[in-house]
Formats: sequence, structure tokens, C-alpha cells
Amino acid sequence: MRRSPAVVLVLLAVPLLAGCTDDPPAPAEASRSTGSSSAEPSPEPSDEPSPGPSASAPGQVERPAPGTCAAVPESPDGRYSLPGIGTLRLDAEGGGLSIEARSDDGWSINSSSDDDEVDVEFRRGDEDVDVEADLRDDGRLEIQICDDDD
Repeated sequence: MRRSPAVVLVLLAVPLLAGCTDDPPAPAEASRSTGSSSAEPSPEPSDEPSPGPSASAPGQVERPAPGTCAAVPESPDGRYSLPGIGTLRLDAEGGGLSIEARSDDGWSINSSSDDDEVDVEFRRGDEDVDVEADLRDDGRLEIQICDDDD
């Protein structure tokens, strides 16, 4: 059986025309990658501001500018990390306040406390970073960090 050239052209053009649409192509799934690269897809752009130094994780304490102090939000687990300086753990159970402090290399610690207040001083040479915590009557902790200008 002999087909006319017009029929053959139509049969060949149908698969090509089926792929011509105004719709954008479907995105490829990352799990279909066969290469050895472990690159993650780039995140979509967002109108939300990116977290800056003031938007740190709970318990992550940013060092204030020299000669200034800053309030520290209460951490749910009582643990506080001062990057490059040390760590603190505050425990406000039983109506009193207790502390455990550790310094990073090169820093020393001097601390004092009573039932409802602690003061921890981290020192390295002329650098002095103080953390003060007060246990309020309602059970909340009020915490402040100061970079003392010696």
C-alpha cells in the first residue's frame, strides 16, 4: 500500500507538534540525578529577610559591641553558647538559681552567685565579657551580657 507524501508528513509532524505548548516544562526531580554530585537544588528566592546576627538560635548569644550590654532571651533548655568564649547552663529549679560555666581556650572564668542571681565573668587579656542572670519572682530569668571596655 502506497501512502501519499502529505499523509506521511502529517504522521511525522503530530509527535513534534504535541511537544509544542505554551506550558513551561515540568521541573526535573532531584532524586532522578544519576551523576555523583551531591549538590542540593538552590532555594527559591524569598521576600523574607535573612536572619542576621540578632536572629540567632535559642541559646546562641551574640557578643555585644565593646562597652555595651544586651538582653539575652531565655533559652528553653537553660543552655547558652557564647561562640569563641564559652558556654553556660542556668538551672532555675527549686526556687533557686544554679550555674555551670565552661570557657573556650584562652578564656578564664570568675563567677559568683546567690539564690536568685549569678554573675559570670569571662576574661582573656584585656577582654572582659560578663553574663548576669536574675531569677524573677514569677520564675522567669532576666539575662544580660556585657562587653566591658577595660
